[in-house]
Amino acid sequence: MRFIDLLDKDQKVQVRILMYFLQHAKTIRVKDLNDYMDVSYPTLQKGITALADRLYHFEISAELNRKDSDFLQLSLPHDFSVKNFLYSYLTQALDYRLLVSIYKEKELTITKLALDNNLSEASIFRRLKAINQLLDEFNLQFKNKKLYGSELQIQFFYFQLFNGVIPKKYLTSLITNQAIKNLIPVIEDHFQLQFSKKQKHMLSLHLHILQRRLDYRKIPQREISESMFRQIEQDHFYQELDNIFKRFLSRFALAATGYEVVYLYLFFITEGLLPQSSQWWKNSPFIQHFLTIDKQIYQTITKEEVYDPAFASFLLQNHVKVTFYKGEMNFNYDHQLLLSDIDPQAMNQCMSLVEKNLSRKVSNAQWEMLDHSYGLIWDIHQRRQQKEVLVGVVDDGSLQAEEAFRFTRQTLAGMSHVTVKKAKKKTYDLLIASDGLAIEEYHYHALYYLTGSLSLFEKERLEQTVTAIIHKK
Repeated sequence: MRFIDLLDKDQKVQVRILMYFLQHAKTIRVKDLNDYMDVSYPTLQKGITALADRLYHFEISAELNRKDSDFLQLSLPHDFSVKNFLYSYLTQALDYRLLVSIYKEKELTITKLALDNNLSEASIFRRLKAINQLLDEFNLQFKNKKLYGSELQIQFFYFQLFNGVIPKKYLTSLITNQAIKNLIPVIEDHFQLQFSKKQKHMLSLHLHILQRRLDYRKIPQREISESMFRQIEQDHFYQELDNIFKRFLSRFALAATGYEVVYLYLFFITEGLLPQSSQWWKNSPFIQHFLTIDKQIYQTITKEEVYDPAFASFLLQNHVKVTFYKGEMNFNYDHQLLLSDIDPQAMNQCMSLVEKNLSRKVSNAQWEMLDHSYGLIWDIHQRRQQKEVLVGVVDDGSLQAEEAFRFTRQTLAGMSHVTVKKAKKKTYDLLIASDGLAIEEYHYHALYYLTGSLSLFEKERLEQTVTAIIHKK
């Protein structure tokens, strides 16, 4: 599910226009935007006007203007929060409001939803039908006044939704239970952990959702295989967490099913709250089981035999997630880096490993998440393997040489593993000079003469030269 799926029709057009800017450039051609959008030209023009008005009322210095009939320009102030802006859309979107109502109430009738939203029952019924289509990916359905599905899935869905779309300043007001606030330092002290502010925030939200769901209890569905459940039960971290959480639940006159600690245990793994350096990680047969599969997938992506442990936690989180949960909330409208685009054969091999060892019921959104994750691993691995390119700029003390150094450093700033220095007695991969009179004292593998004009032509020529050196390394 994409967060944009929860927006109303006109809102979707406006958000897609904004996303196009964020993924491309500050100034874009209207024709390019029109080709990208699958709406009529009048609808596009209406969306542009509405987005400009919305930006202005959200932040007066945020502007969307026409430079002329062919171009649009977006200007956002330095403290503009895209997340806060998108949340302003969601709070007005009917589907999102209905999902929040379903979360807050034990039972909901269509009549009550219609009255609360000032709509007809027929309109509410249509929207609930559309929401159920989205929830189907998570194996959830709203029917007969209630949300039906496994408790693991319900908690997973609402954590992803709230954590992904609600800005922290609004979410803090939701998490006010003092008992939960007191539980977090107890967990930290017992396990000798030190959570970051972000981790404390996520854990507070999860515990808030878990506690709220305690009185929705029904006969639990068997949602984890017996063998995997036994493996989790044998984990020392789980056993200690179970003791702490039972004491926490004893504060409330609410019955628990015994699965709550399993939910919390999986949350710690999938959200990276258990440090890779901790004894709990190293002594966990559950984690070691997944690391064996993670290593195979890493080797498939990178073609390296030696497993880089820097990727272990990232892979563990994603693979445990697709094993135990259904569905994925996607907050990036358009992933730019996918392993299936870089190496389709490797992605197919990864898919086979996932289906053989983890789950045969991976949703399209989950595959997209894995595809992007694997692409990110490939990209980072490639950059880490790339050797440094040392560029020296001959400096004769003149202002022209100073300007040439500034130009070179600025031109190559976006290239990873490229270092630009004023030339000294070193060996350089590339030496840059204005003429051949002052290069005899330097050592270099390649020589670059400036043309004399620090222009766009020179910029492109220099980038091309350095790129060729990078490829040879």
